[in-house]
Amino acid sequence: MQPRYNFRGIAANDEPFRGLARDISAATTVDEALAAAGWNWTVHKVPYLMHGKTTDLPSRFYALVRGDNLYEIAPCSADYRPIQNCDLMAAFMGAASSAGIRITRTASLYGGARLFATAEMPLSFELNSGTILEGLNGGSVQARVHRASNGEKRGWGTDQTVLEIVMRTGHEPGYRATVSARVRRLVCDNGMTITAVLGSATVVHRGREAQLKINRVAEVVSSAIDGFHLYHRQAEILRSTPSYPALDRAYVVQLLDSAAWDAIVAETQARVTSSCTTELTGSDLLNAVVEQTYTQRFEAALQQRSLAAVLDAIQTQPGADMARNTLWNTWNGLTYQVDHRAGRNIDAAVESSLYGVGDRIKRSALDLALVYAEAAGNPAVRGGKVVQ
Repeated sequence: MQPRYNFRGIAANDEPFRGLARDISAATTVDEALAAAGWNWTVHKVPYLMHGKTTDLPSRFYALVRGDNLYEIAPCSADYRPIQNCDLMAAFMGAASSAGIRITRTASLYGGARLFATAEMPLSFELNSGTILEGLNGGSVQARVHRASNGEKRGWGTDQTVLEIVMRTGHEPGYRATVSARVRRLVCDNGMTITAVLGSATVVHRGREAQLKINRVAEVVSSAIDGFHLYHRQAEILRSTPSYPALDRAYVVQLLDSAAWDAIVAETQARVTSSCTTELTGSDLLNAVVEQTYTQRFEAALQQRSLAAVLDAIQTQPGADMARNTLWNTWNGLTYQVDHRAGRNIDAAVESSLYGVGDRIKRSALDLALVYAEAAGNPAVRGGKVVQ
């Protein structure tokens, strides 16, 4: 099979974290985890030299260098003390153990400058192929939340979403250590952050004891569970709301091309007010715009390759047949594009989808999908928010 590429020439990869992650779930000790993660290398602080006319003089700056391949990770100051991977892994595993969870995957980005680990919570939900709301007057998708045993083998015949805790740090000075929570849909390995950065993760690189401290993990887990239950409800709403090509087109343009969207809205508003005195707002205006998705302005916006790629992903993503013609499929098409196709290089793409622009786009996309669910008449959403 020929590899698939995005329009920037980056190979598409359906594996979690673009295939960069390693499974370390079987590791029981720090040494086993380091070997499984590929983190069994050390970091050295090497002085820079200033090249003079007659001699080389030591600089006041140093370089952090990998001991196994001499890769230069980053510059640092003289008083910077590197933390070795064995200590970072011990901190990750200790924090996970204190919360009753276990590290499942690790990955390194930019040659080891940035490291992260994920711990899967024993919490998940399934969206069955239940009833889509006919006319949005009754019925709902069936779903359930259950605690899975650590040894349970999950099948791919169901549309299951799990909860993960993500801990990150690195060897690059100034890079922030964080703990956050994300959801991951197993059939397509798409995910998004469901909480703000949580916990008290600090890195001490100066003084006698350089170390990574991860505290308050129990609070992180508690907040993550609350966020997971909210996401479960949002997923139910999207899964029970019908979608169709015109809606998908409007959704993609509104999300990714605000200038074109504003022009289309203004044009639609002008057309409506020219035929009647009433000015449309809210869901009425949105529905009026959706009806115009095959106008010249829409066609011009959708010529952009990034927008066309999302429309393609809505139809071709893994698991598309499980929820075709629903807003759940539309939303997951966007997350699939961000997590598996978009980007200029693999490291930057993974980081963006986890913590950066890509993750912010996904959260905006979820909020917008709920707005479209409300416009479609789903009574479970009001003012763009889930009705509790």
